[in-house]
Amino acid sequence: MAKNEEENNSATVNIISTGTAFEGKFKSTGSLRIDGAFKGELEIGSKLVIGPQGKVEGQVVCRSAEVEGTVEVSTLAVSESLSLKASAVVKGDVSADKLMIEQGAVFVGHCQMPDRGERRRTAE
Repeated sequence: MAKNEEENNSATVNIISTGTAFEGKFKSTGSLRIDGAFKGELEIGSKLVIGPQGKVEGQVVCRSAEVEGTVEVSTLAVSESLSLKASAVVKGDVSADKLMIEQGAVFVGHCQMPDRGERRRTAE
């Protein structure tokens, strides 16, 4: 894929609006904002935003994520940063390079992060 195509795809923002429910498998190279409900498998090549009324159940793979709503997953795999806002409720296993949790957020599950010290020693 050419660089311009990649930039255009990552600039794409898909929306599941309030009052909308989607069940199945959703894959996008761009971003996704969920203000409604989603149940199934998500594979997002850019940023995933789950709004305050948003609800996600299933498996999620994305580059970065910002959660204000409810997430119940078997796996939430974020290759870069995961941000849980004060209103977030996250239940399930999480892997992320960076994790930020605001006061008031609820997280029930396990979190796995890369061992940065180990990565530094390996690079040397």
